[in-house]
Amino acid sequence: MKSYWIANWRKYVTVVYFDLETAGVEDYRPDIQLAAVAVDGDWNEVGSIEMKVQFDIALADPEALRINHYDTAVWREQALPLPAVIARFGRFLDNFKTLQRISKRSGRPYRVAQLAGHNAATFDAPRLKSMYTRAGVFLGADPRVLEPCSLRCGGSTSAGWNPRTTNSRRSVSTSASLLGTMLTTRSRTCGSLCS
Repeated sequence: MKSYWIANWRKYVTVVYFDLETAGVEDYRPDIQLAAVAVDGDWNEVGSIEMKVQFDIALADPEALRINHYDTAVWREQALPLPAVIARFGRFLDNFKTLQRISKRSGRPYRVAQLAGHNAATFDAPRLKSMYTRAGVFLGADPRVLEPCSLRCGGSTSAGWNPRTTNSRRSVSTSASLLGTMLTTRSRTCGSLCS
């Protein structure tokens, strides 16, 4: 049974593709928007969330705000305080905790969500983890974040997902379109990696 599960783990794991928009790349720049789409093993959307975050405009890079389509009126109407964003995203992840882990402290099993996203392992995930750490809240997600470009380009991930056995082009297109990213036939973000 265990070997069957390992060979077919993707059927049982929901992946949460997320994107964290910021008001600049420097660590002190605020996070301004968090969006995520959860997909099951057959790439069906099973949930989504999008939240704008209240932030101190004085800490923002004006160019980053322009790139991220910041609109003062929209943020004034829709943005939530950071603690509310953290709580809502945590509740969203609770619905998709399909990976079992064992606590190093207690030895008891617990579940976490599997996150994925473009450049997420090096930018979005560390910022998301820092956001939760500063708030003193547990981020219910596996620390190993999947990268769609590595899936599309034929690389394997730390979780052992081999994209050559899945419809990897669909995975990037699906996640990107659901998060509002425009892709060409050969993704500009992955182009040099995949040639």
